Amino acid sequence: LMVVTDLGDSDVDMTGGSDVCIRASAMKACAASGEVESFYGMLSIRTSDSDKMNERAPVVIVAVVDKSGSMAGAKLTALKKTLLCVIQVMKQTDSLGIIEYDTNVSTSFPLSLMTPEAKVTANNVVHNMRSGSSTNLSSGLLEGIRMMPKKQETMINSVLLMTDGLANHGITTSKGILAMMRQEELNCCINTFGFGSDHDTGMLKDIADAGDGMYYYIQDDSSIAENFGDCLAGLFSVVGQGAEILLHSHDGYEIKKVWTFKKLTEIEPGQQYRAYVGDLQAGEERDIPIEFRLPKETPGTIKQIASATLSYFDVNSEEMVQAKCEITLRRSSQEEFDGEAYNMEVDKHCNRCFGSKALLDASELASQGSMNEAKSLLQNTINQIEASPSASDPFCKTLLGEMKSALSGFVDRATYRSRGQYRARGRGSSWASQ
Repeated sequence: LMVVTDLGDSDVDMTGGSDVCIRASAMKACAASGEVESFYGMLSIRTSDSDKMNERAPVVIVAVVDKSGSMAGAKLTALKKTLLCVIQVMKQTDSLGIIEYDTNVSTSFPLSLMTPEAKVTANNVVHNMRSGSSTNLSSGLLEGIRMMPKKQETMINSVLLMTDGLANHGITTSKGILAMMRQEELNCCINTFGFGSDHDTGMLKDIADAGDGMYYYIQDDSSIAENFGDCLAGLFSVVGQGAEILLHSHDGYEIKKVWTFKKLTEIEPGQQYRAYVGDLQAGEERDIPIEFRLPKETPGTIKQIASATLSYFDVNSEEMVQAKCEITLRRSSQEEFDGEAYNMEVDKHCNRCFGSKALLDASELASQGSMNEAKSLLQNTINQIEASPSASDPFCKTLLGEMKSALSGFVDRATYRSRGQYRARGRGSSWASQ
């Protein structure tokens, strides 16, 4: 494992045959020597493109498929094609189970290794899917969780929950479904897929968050393959599992905020935090901005302000890997600091986090009826990003365009319910997960 420790350096070196690289960078190469209320650094994890894909860990997928009446027609046809593609790319060491639900729940394909014979049976099951009645999402999800075998360290487990409507049978609230999930032993991540403009975005995002997965918004039939492809590519390219970062500040340097949208445990306020990262995929980038409060120092001082320890289970070596990154910072005069160039990568990812949080928070406000407050939050964040050093960066231009488009969905409650909530929660979740 390669470790880069200079907070002012912005280059990432992937040489040396390492699968994973962790390093630190900062908004500027130095910080003014006086007390600084807010200074941004960033921890970055990079994984190399794996040349060991033929040796990847076995994947276990349980597809929980909504076959209610509203799925009839093009949606169900496209979904069938997607499932057939999933079956085709699975190896004999992978396993698949299929659960269908409408008012009732049925196991149409028990969890099985994907041998050639099993693939034939699974294909027939998919071809024979027919739409039915209501949407008993909670019971379908529960059956999917219970079908999943006890997780082994060398196995990648995921439930794929799919629906195009509102839960109207069984447990029908997010609070109730999350309580149900807490009663079960989760041996997998849960990825959720919402089709069209009638599903409950808040519920699907809540389920995905609780299951350490992703929520995908399927706007139309043409986006099914793209979203499922993104999800499956991640599952099929996992190189590390259960990654987490232990962050510890030193000598009066205070951690004000760790910008992660996954689980964050505060061990000692302002001093020590554990950030859950989750599974690492080949060729992946993870960037976590960190806001510090800096004490006064003598100009020219080079200080170790924090340390970060990354640990994860390597699925290829089947060993735990751990490395410590020492974070150092040079303090300077105010004049030197003012003349230093901004690190656009750090600023860009700060903007990504600001935009993600604004979209997700605005969605919550709008759902509670505070439409004006939601619009104000989005507009203020747009203004903030437009005034930032990296505003002209191609990613930030895309970010701003998407946020302005999302803002148009907050015109009134009817517009928000019909289209605004899907774009806001979908894009917010995507950027939060990078």
